[in-house]
Amino acid sequence: METDFIPFAPGRLFWGEQPPLFYLEVLLRTSLVYFYALLMLRWVGARSVGQLSMIELILVIGLGSAVGDVMFYPEVPLFVAFAVITTVVGLNKLLDIVTSRFKYIERKVDGRPILLVRDGLMIARGVAASRLSEGEVEACLRLGGAENMSQVRVAILETSGKVSIFLCEGDGSGKDITIPAHIFPPISQTGGTVG
Repeated sequence: METDFIPFAPGRLFWGEQPPLFYLEVLLRTSLVYFYALLMLRWVGARSVGQLSMIELILVIGLGSAVGDVMFYPEVPLFVAFAVITTVVGLNKLLDIVTSRFKYIERKVDGRPILLVRDGLMIARGVAASRLSEGEVEACLRLGGAENMSQVRVAILETSGKVSIFLCEGDGSGKDITIPAHIFPPISQTGGTVG
């Protein structure tokens, strides 16, 4: 069985069989995909990406793809992967510089913190903007140590996707958020469970 594939062929291994102008196309493709992915992740929201900032997540995805493809596919030459990696890292550094100098662009890329709770009351507009349900907000408050809504002075969804919670003494007059009713139903005065 004959094949055109020659292992360790220097031309295929490093340059591939593409014309030199193809590297310019790689730079364009990588740039377009980078900014499109940033736009899509911004639309999805910070809460969805977890611990990484959106820019860090795109860097990880871009680098992972560039590194993975060149490892598995013999038709992907090393210098194409190097071009992709260089472009992704370069765009990341450029975006870091631009966002550190221009606050308007930083707000567009990272978003702004969102007020979820103030003085024991959920802020409906903030909860809607955060794309969290009231139950998810209550879960965050419980994780922050709140047992009753009256104990929450302020809760803010940060641009990192984490919720900052500032507690106060509280008078116990707010909604009890200690244990969700479906996990541990409240007990009635007669000894049976309610609901």
